[in-house]
Amino acid sequence: MAGGLELGAAELAFAMAAGFAGAIVQGLLAFGYALVVVPALLLVAPSAVPVAPLVVALPMVMLLAYRERAGLDRAGFARLTAGRVPGTALGAYVLTLVSADLVAVIVGVILLLAVAASVAAAGVRTTPRAEVAAGFASGIAGTVGSLGGPALALAYQDRTGPVLRATISLAFAVGVVVSLAAIAIVGEIRSGPVELGLLMIPATLLGLEAGRRLAGRVAGRWLRPAILSFAALGGAIAIARAVL
Repeated sequence: MAGGLELGAAELAFAMAAGFAGAIVQGLLAFGYALVVVPALLLVAPSAVPVAPLVVALPMVMLLAYRERAGLDRAGFARLTAGRVPGTALGAYVLTLVSADLVAVIVGVILLLAVAASVAAAGVRTTPRAEVAAGFASGIAGTVGSLGGPALALAYQDRTGPVLRATISLAFAVGVVVSLAAIAIVGEIRSGPVELGLLMIPATLLGLEAGRRLAGRVAGRWLRPAILSFAALGGAIAIARAVL
């Protein structure tokens, strides 16, 4: 059990394992943490979304941003953040209007849309205006479902690895803080999800280090499709559980 969440030892271990695996993916691809962790939490603790994934992601993306800081695209970061702030405000407002089941459906739909966009937009070059739009979409998805990363990754998929990792990580770190603040302002933060997120941090940091050590040894050609498949399955399950 973590705070107000009714979690058994096996469920807590599953959540920590998901954090570990998601951080490995993030370290390898510069995206994908939420696509692993959010579907996993929807299976064992749906009410922990979006707060727990946001809490546990913050130290991870801060470390990644610091590690890759030399590659930061400052202008792009500013555009992403300019879009993120109003998107976050809209996402926080949405949380005050919908039930927990509807949040699960929204998160499931966001997952499926993120997967579809990741497949459809491969190789597409982005523009400054598209970066602002990506920041806006990231703010909504990140606040409602802790899934702000895919939109940012799509905006920077045509950049070099260091630029992508540095810019996305810093934008995501700022975005997480803004999202958590907005969720707190509208009164949607509970102690249980926060405590679960804190409990998952050590496993996540270990996974991040494992990802760094595995970089160059794992074939990305099968890892990315596997992540997208898992995310799509998780989104479908989340929708089915909420509707049926």
